[in-house]
Amino acid sequence: MKTEMMEHDHATLLSKCDSIEALFTKDADERDLGFIYECLDSFIQQLQVHLSYEDRCLYPYLMTYKDESVKKIAAMFYYKLGGLAEKISEFSAKWSLSSAAED
Repeated sequence: MKTEMMEHDHATLLSKCDSIEALFTKDADERDLGFIYECLDSFIQQLQVHLSYEDRCLYPYLMTYKDESVKKIAAMFYYKLGGLAEKISEFSAKWSLSSAAED
């Protein structure tokens, strides 16, 4: 299994976090809340895809690996972190730009 995609996702998600954080360094009256929501929605969408891939592909693959320590770590991550994509989806449905516009 190639890990380049996962590494790229991690770097992109971290970069998006930095960009979103930078939006909050402006004074409150200078912030473009619509743009902030769009950035957060973009981040959440990519995070959902990434976490879903981990749940459906990465962890199951690693849990069949020859090395027992890799199997154990993968199972631990899956047990502790599996299902985060669903939780992020629930969060997104509640707090997305379209949900906020309805309130």
